[in-house]
Amino acid sequence: VAVAADVAVAASAALDSRIRVWNLDTGSLNLEIDCGPMSYGVALSPDGATVAAGSMGGISLWDAASGSKTASLSIGSDRIVLCAAISA
Repeated sequence: VAVAADVAVAASAALDSRIRVWNLDTGSLNLEIDCGPMSYGVALSPDGATVAAGSMGGISLWDAASGSKTASLSIGSDRIVLCAAISA
């Protein structure tokens, strides 16, 4: 689970291959992203606009509003990214 520093948004990663973006003010689910391989770690940018997720084979960046993938980095199919972080 990751919480944005500047807005009331959180993101969670799960073993069902989905990233969920939550509104902390209302407790409602804003977005569900089907990220393919299992996600092990998730991070949010301070403004809550970008979600980073580590998984089997690499890390991907997602737009937290639309769910579209904005970037990815492959590290090899035999490696796992267990955690993610975004610096301001």
